[in-house]
Amino acid sequence: MTANPYIIKVILKAMSKLLFIGLDSALTYFIETFTRRGLMPKTAELIEKGCYLKTLPSPPTDTPTNWATLMTGCWAGTHGLTSFSVHLPGDPLTKRYSTLNSRMCQVKFLWDILEEHGLKTIVVNYPVAWPPTIEKGIVIGGPAPLGSPWRIGFSKCFSTKTLKGKYSPSTLRLELRKSNNPILKEKSVIEPLEAEVKLFSQLNRDVRHYKVLNSPTYILGIVGEKEYRKAILLKGEKVLAELGVGEWSPWIIDNITTDKGVVRAAIRVKLAKLTSDGRDVRLYCTDFYDTRGWCSRSELTEEIVENVGPYTEGFEHPGMHEDLGYISWLEDDYKTLLEQAEMQARWFVNLAKYLLEKEKWDAFIMHYHLPDGLNHWLLGYLHKDHPAYSEEKYRIAFKVYSEGYQIIDKMISGLVSPVDSEDTIIVIASDHGSMPHWKFVNLIPKLVEYGLIAYKWDPEEKVFEIDWSRSKVFPYFEPSYIWVNLKSRYPHGIVEDEDYDEVVEKTIEALYSIRDPETGECPIALALRKEDAIYLGQWGDRVGDVIFFLKPSYSCWNTPRFDKIDPSVLALGDVAPVRDKPTNVTGYHSTYLPNARIGNFEITAPLIIAGPGVKKRYKREKPVYMVDIAPTILHLLGLEIPEYIEGRVLREILA
Repeated sequence: MTANPYIIKVILKAMSKLLFIGLDSALTYFIETFTRRGLMPKTAELIEKGCYLKTLPSPPTDTPTNWATLMTGCWAGTHGLTSFSVHLPGDPLTKRYSTLNSRMCQVKFLWDILEEHGLKTIVVNYPVAWPPTIEKGIVIGGPAPLGSPWRIGFSKCFSTKTLKGKYSPSTLRLELRKSNNPILKEKSVIEPLEAEVKLFSQLNRDVRHYKVLNSPTYILGIVGEKEYRKAILLKGEKVLAELGVGEWSPWIIDNITTDKGVVRAAIRVKLAKLTSDGRDVRLYCTDFYDTRGWCSRSELTEEIVENVGPYTEGFEHPGMHEDLGYISWLEDDYKTLLEQAEMQARWFVNLAKYLLEKEKWDAFIMHYHLPDGLNHWLLGYLHKDHPAYSEEKYRIAFKVYSEGYQIIDKMISGLVSPVDSEDTIIVIASDHGSMPHWKFVNLIPKLVEYGLIAYKWDPEEKVFEIDWSRSKVFPYFEPSYIWVNLKSRYPHGIVEDEDYDEVVEKTIEALYSIRDPETGECPIALALRKEDAIYLGQWGDRVGDVIFFLKPSYSCWNTPRFDKIDPSVLALGDVAPVRDKPTNVTGYHSTYLPNARIGNFEITAPLIIAGPGVKKRYKREKPVYMVDIAPTILHLLGLEIPEYIEGRVLREILA
C-alpha cells in the first residue's frame, strides 16, 4: 500500500522546530538598505531562502499590543492588550493596569498552543510572557521595555568631574586620595590613588521594585608606571577587575541588602576615561539586577547565570528612559551603547545554544529591543525636516544604526547556526515601525473650549486637577482613546446614556478643530467612534469611545497625565514645536495609523519567514496583517489553528 504523501507532509511539518526572533521596532528601511549593501549577510541569506513581507500592526501601534498580536493571531479588541496600560470596565478612568503582564491577555498565546501539542518551548525576554503561562516549557523574564521586576537600579557613573545630561542624573562624585593599599602599591610604580565606590548604590529614580538598604563597598584604585594607565577594582584583598580605558569588567555578583531581604545582584563596570594625571576618571556602571527569580524553572537559574550570564532586561538599550545619560557622561558617540547591545546579543545566542543542548527545545521565542531604543533617540536625525537634523548628526546616527543592525545580523546568524535550517521554521518579526516626530499635539485646549473637560486649580500641588463634576470626557495618550464619562459606567460619571452619541460627535468635532499654528494643518489623521473602528481591530470594553490617530511628524509624547495638568502644558496651545517642550525622543510610533509613512520611514513592520514549506525568494509588494503570522506558523508546523484566531494563513508564501 502506497503511503499518502499528504499525510507524510503533515507529519514532517509537525516535526519541524520553530525559531522566532523578535526585533522591537526594526524598520523596513534599514532591513532593506543594509541587506542590499551587504551589511546584513545572514538576514539577506534568509530572505533569499524564504520570504520577505511587510506587516500592518494592530492599533495601538506599540510594543505590548503587537507582541501580543504576533503571539495570538488576534486583534487588540480580542486579546485586550491595548497599549502599555489597559482600563477595565467598572474602574475609575484614572485606574489602569500594565499590559506587560500575561494575565491581562484574554486569549491563549502561541506558546500555550505549542505546549498543548507537546512541543517543548522556550520564551525569552518576551514583553507579555510573564508570569509564565506554560508549565513544561521555560519562560525567562518578560516585562519589557523597562518593566523588569528584577532590575534594582539603572546605569550610573562615578566621576572626578560633575557631568549631567538634560534628562539624566549627575555623575556620582569620585573622591580620589593617595593610597597605601599594598595590592595597589605592588601594581603601581607611581603613587597609586584610590576611592571608595558603592557599585550597587541606587539613585532616587531607581527605587521601584527594590530599595537598597545596604550595599558592599569596593576600592577603585588608579595605578601606572610613569603615568596612570589602569584601574583596579578591589573587594578586600580580592582583585575583581583590572581595566584599561575602554575595558569592561566581568559580571560582578555580590550580596546586597534590600527591603526584600538579601539579594544576589549582578553588575558590570567599564573604565570610560582615565587621564594620565588621574584628574579625569570615569567609571561607568550598567543597570544592576537580581540574579534570581526570572526563570520559570528556578532550578535552572544558577546554571544559566554560571554558564551564560544573568538575565538583564534592557541591557541592550541603557538609558532609554532618559537622554542616554552615559553619552553625556562618557562622550563616546554611542560606543558604550553598541558594546552593551553586542553583549546582550551574544547572551541570547549562548542561551539558545545552551538550552538546545540541555533541554532539546522544539521552539525558541525571543525578543530583542535595541532597534526601538535607537529609533526613539536617533531617528529624527535622519529626516531633513526634523529641527534637530544636521549633516553631522545624520552621519553619527546612520553609523550607529549601521553598526546596530550588524550586531542584530550576527545575533541572527548565531541563533540560526545550531539548528537545522531544513527542519526549522525561522521567523524574524517586528511589532511596529517608527517615524520621526517634532511637534506635540495638546488635546486639552480644544476639549476645554468645547465644554468637554474642565479643570480646577490645586494650590498645594500647583497643578490643574480634573473636575469630574464638569467633565464629559477623559482622554488617554497611550492608547489614543477618549472615554465618555457616563453615569452608568463610572462613579464619577455625569453623562446620561441618552446623551452619549452627542458627546461622542462633539469630541470628534473638537479633535478635528485642532490646528497647527505654523501651517494651519489639522494634526489629526483620523478620529472615529469605536463602532466605526472595527476594521482596525477596535472593539470590546477595553477600547475607548473615540479613537484618534495623528498625522506623521506629530505626537502626544510629552503629554502628561490628563487628570493633573501642569500650567506650562496649557500655555503651549494646540500644537507645540519640539523647541517649546524639549525632549530626548526624536522617533515615535504609538498614535499613528498602521500604514502611516513619512520619507523613508513607516509604521509597517518587516517580516522574514524561511524554512520547510516556505517559498524561496518571494517578496510581496502589498502588506499583510500582523494577525496572520501566528496562524501561518501553526500551519507550517502542521498544527490545528484554534477557531478564535482572527488572522489567516499566508497561503501565498507556501511552497
